[in-house]
Amino acid sequence: HLLHRCFQALMDHGVRISETLANAFSRQQNLSTFLDTICRDRLIYQGLAL
Repeated sequence: HLLHRCFQALMDHGVRISETLANAFSRQQNLSTFLDTICRDRLIYQGLAL
C-alpha cells in the first residue's frame, strides 16, 4: 500500500516515473533473455508488475 502511495505522489507532481520505468524495462530485453525460460518468465512478470 505504501509503494502505491509513493508512486501516486510522484504521478501527482508530474514526475514521469511510468515512462522512466517502461524505458528501463525495455532496455533489459534482448534475444538471449528470451531464449532462457527463467529469465523470460521473470521479465514477463516484471512487465506485468509495471
